[in-house]
Amino acid sequence: METLGTNAKANTDAITRLRQSYEVAPLGAMKGWHNMKDYIRFDRFIDLETSLELLLVQIQGVPMTATCWKWAVIAAHSALQSSVCIALRGSASFDTLKPKSRDKWLEAYEKNKDLPNTQIDNFMA
Repeated sequence: METLGTNAKANTDAITRLRQSYEVAPLGAMKGWHNMKDYIRFDRFIDLETSLELLLVQIQGVPMTATCWKWAVIAAHSALQSSVCIALRGSASFDTLKPKSRDKWLEAYEKNKDLPNTQIDNFMA
């Protein structure tokens, strides 16, 4: 991990490099929004780290504009959600899944079927 300092430009460059290191699922042909291969996937720990770094960049904005505050709040929310996911994640990650998603996964697992993609629950609702 790169160390962030007080130079906003250097911090922005570091975040850009980190974002480029995200694992991106292949998009393929867009056959429908419901197809999980059409989504980008992020690691919880990388998302937490990047969200905190973005928060740092935004609060270092000179001058601190309304737009900086907007993105600082969004970054703080993203960091909070990532932290909650990490904290709630059990050995099988079931505590962070939507109940229907969890149930479908468990049913497929018990019947030796292909495992479906899962959806994370909404913690701020």
